[in-house]
Amino acid sequence: MNALPNEIFYGFAWLPNGAQIPFHFENGFITLFCGLRMIPSERSISCIEAQDREGKSLLFHFSIPLQTEPTIPTIVVGKSEPPTSQTFLSGNITCLVDYYVMDYDSGVSFTHMGFSFAELDSFYPSTRMYKRSCKKYKFSRKAERNELFSFECSDREVSLFVDTFVVCSSRSLSKCIVETKTRLVLKFTETNDFGFFMGLYTIVHNFFSFIYNRRNISLCSATLSDSRPSPQTIVVIDKYKHESEEKTILPLFGAFSSHLKELFQLFLDDKYDIFSIHPSSSLRNYFDLGHCLSIMSAFEYYHRTFLPAISSPSTVTFYEDMKKLVQNYIDESSGRIKTKAKEFHKSIRPEISLGQRITKVYNGYEGWKSVKTILSGWFGEDVSGLADIANEWRNELAHGKREFEPNKNVITATRLVEHLNYCMVLREAGYTDDEIELIIENILSRNM
Repeated sequence: MNALPNEIFYGFAWLPNGAQIPFHFENGFITLFCGLRMIPSERSISCIEAQDREGKSLLFHFSIPLQTEPTIPTIVVGKSEPPTSQTFLSGNITCLVDYYVMDYDSGVSFTHMGFSFAELDSFYPSTRMYKRSCKKYKFSRKAERNELFSFECSDREVSLFVDTFVVCSSRSLSKCIVETKTRLVLKFTETNDFGFFMGLYTIVHNFFSFIYNRRNISLCSATLSDSRPSPQTIVVIDKYKHESEEKTILPLFGAFSSHLKELFQLFLDDKYDIFSIHPSSSLRNYFDLGHCLSIMSAFEYYHRTFLPAISSPSTVTFYEDMKKLVQNYIDESSGRIKTKAKEFHKSIRPEISLGQRITKVYNGYEGWKSVKTILSGWFGEDVSGLADIANEWRNELAHGKREFEPNKNVITATRLVEHLNYCMVLREAGYTDDEIELIIENILSRNM
């Protein structure tokens, strides 16, 4: 079920000190064949350059830096210099690679980063690239570029464009296939910072995972380019990602277009929970324990981050009384004890149960408008029973007391929380209730 690149590379790799050793890469792992030699090297190696047997230049970046082994320090008798030691590599060393770069050239910097994947083709349809008349199709030879918005990432200004274009391919002398395609392009000032590139990749991947409510979108690589015809391709390895799915995908740009930049900004600001998103469409009707807990945790995070605090009147009164008692203790104390008491005083905040919060988010409260008009067609007017089930299920998942037995209603309760998560995020981005209802209708499951 893992979505790993199927490329296999082998050839020679170069250590940072210039030593050349054979390598083999397959299924996300690279093996360095040092043999019986003790090859001096740096203590920590985060990436390694290589060339495969066909002469293709590569860069492999390790998910965990490769650690070398130290030798026994050399002590020179009769001299006052401190003992010297080296670190070395030996034997066969296998490392997990988190990404690699094809056609790598260390001397090149880039100004553009391009993304092409199936979900993007449907999200921003390229049908405008052809016209139909009298049973004939006329395709445009000129690509179109539209700038959507600009944003700041890692103190660097980035502009986001969408290209639509036509691709022709001939599989035989008698048949030609013409397709319209969409490409997402990010433009920035010249840089060769792969940490910056990977940050952009992660944001784009997670953004579209949220839009399609599944993490196994077909995006797994990006192309780096500048004014010269020498692009390099980053291929990202995610051993936990499910295989991409071939399925019909609804065009959604129109539904998201009004506040696309604001929604994207939430991902730039890291205000999202990617683990609450389904691994794949086929698993939307199945909730394992970890995913249920992630959805509940995401609700608490979004509520804490985006919505005003809520508490019952009796709870507020109780906490106010406790704060008065602690304040009296502060007034009578001094020194470190008084400082600790002040910190404790700040932590006294009224809280209510998860079930009560779910009900209030659904029905609305001071500072937050009800989402009942959006979700009542799915869950009805009264969700207090489902909210209580969600509360008990979360407690069971978190504490494992085995006091609550899950049933079919647990699925419906988890669905409710998932829908509330999307409502909170989309409202924070600025979408109207009518827009949110349309978005949810297209991307969330009705299976209860």
